[in-house]
Amino acid sequence: MLTKETDKLEGMRTYIDGKMKRYDLLFAVNGGAFVIGKLDPAKLGNLTIDTLALGAMIFTVVMTVDIWVFAQGLKQDFFEPCDNVFTWIGKMILMLLGSLLVVAWGLAAKLEGFYILLAVACLLVSAGLAHFWISTHPASRASSSQA
Repeated sequence: MLTKETDKLEGMRTYIDGKMKRYDLLFAVNGGAFVIGKLDPAKLGNLTIDTLALGAMIFTVVMTVDIWVFAQGLKQDFFEPCDNVFTWIGKMILMLLGSLLVVAWGLAAKLEGFYILLAVACLLVSAGLAHFWISTHPASRASSSQA
């Protein structure tokens, strides 16, 4: 745990920088996929909007889980519970953004409602499993970050 104020400030800077880089990657890849989807279908070859949307949905789920694992891991390893790092508000924003992107790609691919709900459910379950794993295996997280 970080105890000195200067260490907490540096830890908070590391947390924010890492989180923002992950969010930037999430939005940059989704934005790039959107631009590709807007191209003339003749220029895309065998790439269909459905395939592009599926790839973007999978990437969004993976990145959302990655952001969750990163933030939750730093919170548990370096900050006290009251340090306002990755609180329920941050978790809610992350899940809403991830869900919004998944739903948007599902609608772009004209998927039926069931499949969109299934994708969002996968996102929520993945985040829940990541949270559970991080909270029950703090030692393995510390050893893997040192490798």
